[in-house]
Amino acid sequence: HTGPHAAWDEDLLDYTRRATALRSTYPVFSHGGFAVLQTSTDLVVYARHWQNQIAVVALNAGKDFVRLETPASGFAADGAIFQTVWGTENARVDNGILHGVAVPPRSGIALIGAV
Repeated sequence: HTGPHAAWDEDLLDYTRRATALRSTYPVFSHGGFAVLQTSTDLVVYARHWQNQIAVVALNAGKDFVRLETPASGFAADGAIFQTVWGTENARVDNGILHGVAVPPRSGIALIGAV
């Protein structure tokens, strides 16, 4: 590709390939139950549960970082650690709240935890 959109096209293609690979590596992203955990003007957080895994996805449509502070009661016990599979930080459940991750602007994160 050449022209002004070539780099953008390559970035989008890379992003799509990474997302597809994530779904292949972790079937929890395409199977099982689905629950919306939190919504606001710029943030949507949802969870998927399948077999022994829980996936949490947070999408930030805003222009600023958002600290994840999501109720976790009903799907994760205090002390549970969620490993990042898309993003840079792990998250932890304390006092019924999943926290410890900054969701980048106009982006998202994905975390995996065990049941």
